[in-house]
Parts: sequence; structure tokens; C-alpha cells
Amino acid sequence: MLYKKITSFLLLSFFLSLRTAIGMEVSLPLLDYSDEAVTGENVGIRPCRKGGARLEKQSMEDKAIFHNYGHGGSGVTLAPGCTEHVVSLFDAEEHESQRVSVLGAGYMGLMTAHQLAEKGHNVTVYADQFPRRDYFYKHGFPCITSLVAGGLWLPFKSDMGKDTELFSRIQRSSFNFYKHAASDTSGVSMRNVYSFSFSEGRVLPPELDPPVDVRVKFGNGRYTPAKKWSTPYIDGNVYLNGLFETAKNDGITFEHKVFSGIDDVLGLSETYVFNCLGYGSKTVFSDTELYPVRGQLLYLRPQPGIDFFLSGLVKEDPDKEGLVKERLVTTFPSSDKITVWGTSEPDVEECSTNPEDLDQLLKNVGLLFKDKI
Repeated sequence: MLYKKITSFLLLSFFLSLRTAIGMEVSLPLLDYSDEAVTGENVGIRPCRKGGARLEKQSMEDKAIFHNYGHGGSGVTLAPGCTEHVVSLFDAEEHESQRVSVLGAGYMGLMTAHQLAEKGHNVTVYADQFPRRDYFYKHGFPCITSLVAGGLWLPFKSDMGKDTELFSRIQRSSFNFYKHAASDTSGVSMRNVYSFSFSEGRVLPPELDPPVDVRVKFGNGRYTPAKKWSTPYIDGNVYLNGLFETAKNDGITFEHKVFSGIDDVLGLSETYVFNCLGYGSKTVFSDTELYPVRGQLLYLRPQPGIDFFLSGLVKEDPDKEGLVKERLVTTFPSSDKITVWGTSEPDVEECSTNPEDLDQLLKNVGLLFKDKI
């Protein structure tokens, strides 16, 4: 009897260790990516900058300009920490209540406005575009880049320069801000990510727990190895619009204004200016270090149970020259849609969608599931 118990225990331990080694089993609902599920599209320009994001003060005539732009694809991820740092530069000089202006109404602009207002300053936000709920792209009517952003907390396509200590502090501060907000703030939550192409040697930011091995199936008994981890998700349709509404209710002033050049900035009545124009800074402040990376998105209808992120590499069909492109495709959910992301076009600043690219995005989702269902 004792022999049988020991044998049973050893066998159980073996199978448990084997299961751990090959990954826990996870069952996920299958995404509907049919043509009928497509509800819209969007496009945005990532403001990438050679040499790192610009987080500094500049004196120009009678203005003190505090810059906060050039974050690449990590604007949402790094917004709380970058905003905190730039506002601290202002705090180091000014301790009295001041009239200040903020240029831009994306994450950087709205968070800056909130922080300044909380410190007792009189804040006016100037912007060409403001957040809109349930926005879908229409030709000729783009929205602010922040509302196009995916919102997954993960430093992406960003160059923060040589000051690694500052970058680490900003990254850590931003993560802690969102992690705390996830417990009590509408629009911020912790989400699981399942990656089918997690490259060997890749290391996630130290703020995140290491990924674990899992085996994912989509209801048909076929398991696919994947890496799973959890990270904050910021739903722009809820959170960004919430920042906008709260700012208006708290007495922050908003004025529509198009900035075509530096004279438009120097003509403002406020002495203190916080520049959060993103890619617009290239023209307004003649920053030749800024360069665009266009990203196009496809939207699917929201679906029950799809509250996780999927990511994987797919091989597209050969092009006219017989070349096969390998492309990363990602799907992620929000309150009003499921987004398909998968384009990254350096040096393209035309803020419009390409129907052929969007068709390929939908095909790529099918390729992602091809060997999994």
C-alpha cells in the first residue's frame, strides 16, 4: 500500500512538473474577424525623435517654453512620468500662481493641464483638435494621435536619449501611476497579453512580471505554445475623454487654435508655455530631429469574452517581386471596439489610410489563427 502511494505521488509530481514545463493550458474565445465584423479604421503619426524625447526648458523672447514631445510610440506609456518631470522643471523656478498655456490636448497636454491646475495655476489649453468619444476615422477628419494610440503599457518605438537614469525613473513612475489607477479609475485596467512570437532573449521592462509559458487553445482542442504576461491597459475612449471632461469641470480653459509656426506661440498672452504638440513640434519649433512613423488600424466590433491581447508574427503572401514579408499583428480590446494593429511606416506623414494596407491587416489576423484553429 505504501509503495503504491509513493508511486502515485511520484507520478503525480512528474505530470505536474511536465505540465509546468510545457505550459499551463488556457482556453480563449475565438475572435470574429470576418468582413461583417469590421466597423471602421484609423490612422496616426508617431512622433519619433532622433536623440530622444525633448523634455527641457527653452527661453525665447519673453516666453519660458517647457517641451514635452518626441516619445515615438510610447506617448501613452510614458505620459505620467514625462509630465511629472517637465512640471517639476517649472516648479523649481516658480512658486507663485501663474497664468500658463498648454499646447495640445492629448495625454501629455491634458495630464500637464491637470497637474498645473492642481498646483493652483490658471491654465489654458490651446489645441487644433480635442478628444472625441467613439471616434472612427473619416477621410479628411483625423483625430488627435493620442486617441489612435493602442494604450497597452509597454515602451515601444521610443528613444529617450542617453540619460538612462531619467528614462528609468520616468518609466517606473508611469507604470506605478497606471497600476494604481487600474484599481479605481475608469478606463485603466490590468490585461493579459498572449504572444505567439516571443523572441528568445527578449526581456520585458522590469516593472512587469516575467512572462510564463502557456498553451492556448481556441475551442477546438489544438494547443499553441505562447508567452503570457499582464500589464496596464489605458482605454483612450474612456480615460482620455474622462481627462478632458474632468479638466473642463475643474475650470481649465480650452481654446481652439491652429499653430502654424513659432509666431503663433510667441503671440500668446501667457509667459509660461508647455509644448505638448507631438509631431506638430517639427513645424512649429523647426525641430529637424523629429520624424514620422505612420500606423494604420482596423477596427472590429466588440465581442463577449475578448478582454485580452493577442500578438504574433505572420508571413504574408509573396508580393509582385516574390518577396515574403514577416509582419507582427496584434489585436487588443477596448470599450467600443477591437483593434487590429500591424503597420509601421517610417517617414510617412500623410495622415490617411490605405485600403490595400487595411485589407492586408484583416488577412493577417486570419494568418495569425491559421495554424491555431
